Amino acid sequence: MGAQKSGSTWVHSYLAADSNADFGPIKEYHVWDSVHLPEMAHYDHRGRSGLRNAGESLLRRALRRSPSVSAVRGALQDDLEGYFDFFKDLLNRPGIALTGDITPAYAGLPASVLETIRDGFAHRGIPMKAMFLMRDPVTRCVSAAQMNRRKSTRTEAVQLDGDLDTAVLAYAQSPESRLRADYERTVTALRQVFAEDQLFFGFYETIFQRDEIARLSEFAGVAYCPEHAERQVNVHAKAEYVGDATQEQLRVIFDPTYNFCAEIYPETKDIWMPEVLNPETLVKTAS
Repeated sequence: MGAQKSGSTWVHSYLAADSNADFGPIKEYHVWDSVHLPEMAHYDHRGRSGLRNAGESLLRRALRRSPSVSAVRGALQDDLEGYFDFFKDLLNRPGIALTGDITPAYAGLPASVLETIRDGFAHRGIPMKAMFLMRDPVTRCVSAAQMNRRKSTRTEAVQLDGDLDTAVLAYAQSPESRLRADYERTVTALRQVFAEDQLFFGFYETIFQRDEIARLSEFAGVAYCPEHAERQVNVHAKAEYVGDATQEQLRVIFDPTYNFCAEIYPETKDIWMPEVLNPETLVKTAS
């Protein structure tokens, strides 16, 4: 369930590498977010014709290419019950005991939708667990803005023109940012729906450490492979950076998130950006 830019791609590669795992053709299926979250409507592929999907499927098989991402997503979005059966079919393959849908935008789903997902799998006899990785809110926000500008993505409210500092400050206060990084909302919703032994909460800053990889492996039921931490996934050279003053302004903006996590996860006080000492002066200067 994310958070975005918090290590979910690496976790997917780690879990999918296990011999007993099959996550299907996609990391991010974007089914429940596209259906329930207006901010994610650009991933909504419902209504694609069955004939078009069949034709694409035949062509891609003939060319020995992987399935069309849009076709797979559209088919599952059109048939939400079929979503559960899709993963059940993966689990029915010989030797497969683990599958999943690692879509960071699911962090924005309300508890009622999480209950629907939980119950859909439960009705098919499939035990479900949920994972949520968090990252220092300032560095996550900056990384997300850098990614969007690098890809020229216009769907997440990141300004593509002008300086990065201005773009990041605007993005930090947007609904798109809150959807992906309101840790308190996501943690609260998950704990309303799942028992503690069904939940894994981790941090980008520590997930590559051996003890955390061991904890992740035990939780997911996969073989412990600490050497996988050396594999870099989704790493890109940075072409632009934000200034110290902008980072301090972001720290003030995200202060409620830092406070929530410090209360629930005290270790974040040591691995995340410290509190700004004189926020009033900073705000006056910024304005």
